[in-house]
This record gives sequence, structure tokens and C-alpha cells, in this order.
Amino acid sequence: MQQTAMLPFTMAPGKVLPVERPGFLSLPRHGRRPLGFHGRLLLQVSAREPTLPVWSDVTVHEAISSHLVIAIRHGLRENIDDLRCEGAAHSRHYAESCEGPDAALAFLHAHDPLQDLPVEALYAAAEGLAESARHEAAAACARRLRQSWREVLSTCFGHRNPQGESP
Repeated sequence: MQQTAMLPFTMAPGKVLPVERPGFLSLPRHGRRPLGFHGRLLLQVSAREPTLPVWSDVTVHEAISSHLVIAIRHGLRENIDDLRCEGAAHSRHYAESCEGPDAALAFLHAHDPLQDLPVEALYAAAEGLAESARHEAAAACARRLRQSWREVLSTCFGHRNPQGESP
């Protein structure tokens, strides 16, 4: 069975949807200088799993140089106030200019959502548990976070085999 998407508006034949004009963009990067380029946004993906301590956004931009620019942002949930009080930044930003789709996918799949996450965020949902149970809960949270990241990537950008090549 074939599915057809219904648009909430009608267009005359031969009409083209408006395209965002390229402009200067500056993307923040955790621990690095911002990445500045002229380009436009192609797509944005958000993952807001309520059982995880962080949320994630991915944006794909097209630079006028024909490179793809990938930006990843992970943010701590609102309910992790004690981490913010200790000075932990609310979000972490990563961005990379890639020469093509294969390099962009490699950047996305090589990214680890735990890389700069405060370890306390993994323990936030395990308050009140015995010490060994807290460690097990934090480890399970880390596994779920990485699995969620892989699911977002495979849903939005397709599956990759262990060698990093698209099937």
C-alpha cells in the first residue's frame, strides 16, 4: 500500500516552495571556538526521551562551499537543578564541517552523547537507592542514552554497518 502525504495547503502547478536564503551562521562548540560559515539550515531533528537525563538536537546545514555542517546539542533536563547550581553548563554543543554525506554520517555515528555529560546526571534518577543499586542504575542510564542516540541516527539518517559504511 502506498501512502501519500497531504499538504495543508494547495499550490499552483509549477510553483516552487520558498527556500531559505544562505546567511552567516556561527555554531557554538564545547571547548572549542565557534564554527562560522555562510549557509542555510536543511533539517533539524530533536530527541526528547522523558526517561533520560538529557535531550538532543541535531541540525544539518548546507554551506555555500557545498560542505555539510553538522551541529549536535545535548542539554540537561530541567529537573537536574542541583547540577546547574554546581556550575555545570546546561548544554553541550558540537559542530563539524564535512565534505560530503559520508563524512557527515561518520561524524554523527562517531559522536558519543556521554563524552562531556556530567556523571552526576546519570545518577540523578537513582537518588535514594543503595550505593550498588545507584551504580547499576547509572550504568543502565548510560546504555539507554547511547541506544537512544543510535536509534535517532538510524531513524533519521539510516543504518550503518560496523565498518561505518551505509548499507
